[in-house]
Amino acid sequence: MGLGIYVEDLWHGRLNAFTDDDEASFMGICESAPEESLLNGVNNYGETLFNSVQLR
Repeated sequence: MGLGIYVEDLWHGRLNAFTDDDEASFMGICESAPEESLLNGVNNYGETLFNSVQLR
């Protein structure tokens, strides 16, 4: 099962959604991101949530 990415508003209304490609390119970027990067915190086996302050 591939990685699904959802952009939601404060009330969890889905604004946008996409899935990773067959090569898991986005997950590869996350796994190789620096340790202090938000991308490094993406979990491919569970939910990972970032708030608007973190995303800035």
